[in-house]
Amino acid sequence: MLLEGFLPTRITYVSVFNACAIRAATFAGQCVHACIVDTEMENDIDIVNSMINMYGKFGNIENALSAFQNLSNIDVVTWSTMIAAYAEVGQCGNALQAFEEMQQRGITPNAVTIINILHAFQSEEDIDELKGIHDYMLGHGLNEDVMISTALINAYGKCGNIVAAQTVFHTIVKRDMCCWTAIISSHVRVGQYKEALMLFDQMKKSGIIPDTIAIANILAAFSDIDDSSSDCERMHNFMMLQGIDLDDVLGSAMLTMYGRSGKLVLSEALFEILPKNEVTTWNAMMSVYIQHGLFKKALDLFYQMSIKDLQPDKDSFVSSLTACANETSLADGEKVHHLLSNAGIFLNDVIGASLVNMYGKCGCPGIAKTVLDQMPRYSLILWNAVIGFHAQYGEGMKAIQAIQDMCNQGCRPDIISLVSVLNACSHTGLIDEALLFVSSMEDTFSLSPLADHYICVMDMLGRSGRPGEVEVLIIQMPFQPKSVLYMSLLGACQSLANVDLGKRAAKCMAELSSEDSGPYVSLSNIFALQIPEKSIRQSSLSILL
Repeated sequence: MLLEGFLPTRITYVSVFNACAIRAATFAGQCVHACIVDTEMENDIDIVNSMINMYGKFGNIENALSAFQNLSNIDVVTWSTMIAAYAEVGQCGNALQAFEEMQQRGITPNAVTIINILHAFQSEEDIDELKGIHDYMLGHGLNEDVMISTALINAYGKCGNIVAAQTVFHTIVKRDMCCWTAIISSHVRVGQYKEALMLFDQMKKSGIIPDTIAIANILAAFSDIDDSSSDCERMHNFMMLQGIDLDDVLGSAMLTMYGRSGKLVLSEALFEILPKNEVTTWNAMMSVYIQHGLFKKALDLFYQMSIKDLQPDKDSFVSSLTACANETSLADGEKVHHLLSNAGIFLNDVIGASLVNMYGKCGCPGIAKTVLDQMPRYSLILWNAVIGFHAQYGEGMKAIQAIQDMCNQGCRPDIISLVSVLNACSHTGLIDEALLFVSSMEDTFSLSPLADHYICVMDMLGRSGRPGEVEVLIIQMPFQPKSVLYMSLLGACQSLANVDLGKRAAKCMAELSSEDSGPYVSLSNIFALQIPEKSIRQSSLSILL
């Protein structure tokens, strides 16, 4: 067009920016942006709105914010688009701040604004703010809009509050495909797979034919159900009766289902017959390989994408970096990082955490810290990467400081955060700090200690010659101890040749699992340190019986 001497119009620029956003064409989008710098087009509200949307899709929040701030006349559409950009990169706090600021400037949010702000809520730590938006909806009569209610169901599902999601769903009088899909996916997200299947059947009985997204969610549910063969067959028959072909969405969901069910051969066979025109199919197969520990195969797929002129997306790079980390292949990791930079994909929290994990495992703590310095703010996933990094390098006090900083910045730790801190304490020998940490988890973080937390501390106590405290810890647990905890105690007794404590641990373990030979073997090993060989078997049996 330019070569022919025609000048682009406002509609041209809007269309091109929207196309770049859809195709993730970062370089092309920036080139087109350069064409309007220092021209009157740069302050055209429709063009700027499309630019903000494009940069938001790219994950380049800095350029989106720059375009937003350069606009002199900001309307509700611009505010809504900026909020959507924040939501796209997971910056819930900034999205909420923009939502408040637009109202302070006298601009009333519309339905699109509410839907965009609801998309910003991604985790349990956002639940209080989400309830605040819900209250705003009720106060302004927006709760009767089906599209807004659907977005609210999705938001509650992502935040793990399935009860609230169900409540919203039941208030919808005329339920369409989207709200049914939202409630089904919410149940799948929190692991309530049987309930998701029941809802799927109810949706069909109500006369609504499921679309590919609903079917993909059900296939995801099948992936985590122990005995789902009959359900899979039923779904396959349903798809055939409806004439539904395996497109990229359904094909990806199905090969993921087979992969999670341990049927790697079926996943590979399905991947071979799928069109493979979209990056989602490749990403699904890479994830399956990573789940099965086949990291080299996952990397090979990533490189094949480039040969086939497919542009990897954020998920592709996260999977490939995970593979590099597990292979501890610095050469591949640096190559993937280079490709990431050239692709124009900007660092979000997930990619940043993947880079930190990869460089940390590949023995490059300096580069990992450089990546961290580039991140504008830390979310839960990035904080967990930081704590895990300190744990890997035996920096126990830094891990403890990190979780304190995390809390000070308003980010609530999860189970992964706390396990990482305990691992860091274990590597550094900070036993008393670990004990204090576990005992204060509920009061400080509103999280109940799990068996994994106790096992970590018990392992530390055992290795430091304090098995008596292990026994006290088991007695004080707020739940019924499992056999694995007593095995940890038996291991400590064996290393210290503590027969009396070993007897009690073995007897408790035998009561929990009478068919398990573990306590007999462990106790025999303990006796072997103090009792003549001919008496070992008789002594062990007499205690366990």
